[in-house]
Amino acid sequence: MKNIKIGFIGTQKGMTKQQQVAVNNFLIEQKKKYKITEIHHGDEIGADNDFHNICVKRKIPVFIHPSNLPYKRAYCITVRKNILMEKDCIERNRDIIGACEILIVVLSEEELRDEIETIICDAYEIKIKIILVFPNGRTTTYKDFLVFEK
Repeated sequence: MKNIKIGFIGTQKGMTKQQQVAVNNFLIEQKKKYKITEIHHGDEIGADNDFHNICVKRKIPVFIHPSNLPYKRAYCITVRKNILMEKDCIERNRDIIGACEILIVVLSEEELRDEIETIICDAYEIKIKIILVFPNGRTTTYKDFLVFEK
């Protein structure tokens, strides 16, 4: 079974119930195909915290890439060595993208247009598989999303 690392970037508003179900189901499917050796997220309030809790329940090792802005942090609990250096949000997101083969992006309705392009541009360029999870729980790859939008 191939090892895989998954990154996560999500809204500070938190995941909807439908997004939580979709992300949980996605992880279940990935665990059938791969050994998930690492999960990487930004330790922000909202969706990062929701995702962290799902991963802990699934017993997947979590690596935290914290923001240097304390008021944005969820202060998720993990093994100390898995808490990386604090960085500004853009640099931190690039580190998450650089650490994974699959990137899950969970956004709120308001963020769908503006934030998608800025958050995942780097991931798309280096050919990481990007999974978008919409507020209604629908998932698609970024590549399929681009075709759908035309």
